[in-house]
Parts: sequence; C-alpha cells; structure tokens
Amino acid sequence: DTAGLQAELAGIYQPFSVTVSVQPGVPQADLAQLLPFIASMTPRDGKATAYVCQNFTCGAPVTEPAELRAIIAPE
Repeated sequence: DTAGLQAELAGIYQPFSVTVSVQPGVPQADLAQLLPFIASMTPRDGKATAYVCQNFTCGAPVTEPAELRAIIAPE
C-alpha cells in the first residue's frame, strides 16, 4: 500500500512540494522532535496513510491512491 501512494505522488509534477515518509514507532518519535506535527499522524486501518498539508493545515488522512490523486491533482 505504501508503494501505491508513492507511485501516485511520483506521477504528478509538484516542484514546490515536500514528501516526508514516516515509519511508525521510534523513527516517527525521533522525526517528531524536528517536525512536531508528525507526532499525531497515525496509519489508518493498518494501511499506509497520506496526510496532505497546505498552508500550515493538514487535511483528512487518505489510504487509497485515487483519494490522494483527487487531493493533489483535482481535475
């Protein structure tokens, strides 16, 4: 499921975006020391989960590539 979300991101040109991959547990806690907003981001239903943040606000988490595409490249 992670590969599906990553493939969706890679297929869309986004020159001013940043993607941060976070592994739950200790890696997430360590990264949250630098980026505190990451501490509350959790996987949904045991799946890889994408959080799209814009203008200092994060939207609802998504787990399906099609949902992610609809957010980052609306038609």
